[in-house]
Amino acid sequence: DDYVKFSPYFTENSFVCVTGKVDHGKFGGPNLRRSIIKVEFLSDVLKHGMVKSVTFVVDIEKMDNSMVDLIGDVLVSNKRKPALPDAATTPVVPVKFKFVDKTRRFDLGMSSQTYSVELGAKAMRLVDESEGAITMSVTM
Repeated sequence: DDYVKFSPYFTENSFVCVTGKVDHGKFGGPNLRRSIIKVEFLSDVLKHGMVKSVTFVVDIEKMDNSMVDLIGDVLVSNKRKPALPDAATTPVVPVKFKFVDKTRRFDLGMSSQTYSVELGAKAMRLVDESEGAITMSVTM
């Protein structure tokens, strides 16, 4: 049932936003059950201003200077004057980072007070060009 309902969204190189829930099911047993409530293209979610923040999860073992440059390209100074909202404006939201060292089982979360991220093609390209070293999660 879910596959038929959501299969149009499962295409290669597309970014989707999945909303779901985890519960104990109808009878409250010990096993958890997860279910998908809604799937939308990320571009549609961004248009409606539902994104509160973005977290980039960075694998520090794969980090290099080019990746630092890619991250710098998507950040926007909070001192910049905000654009007037219209349909053509790319949303700018607070940015967080989570640096992960899988070998040592260590992670460090950080929020930026001075930078935000512009959610558009550059942010998507950052994830794509990092070849798995950077992933992105969206808080709504």
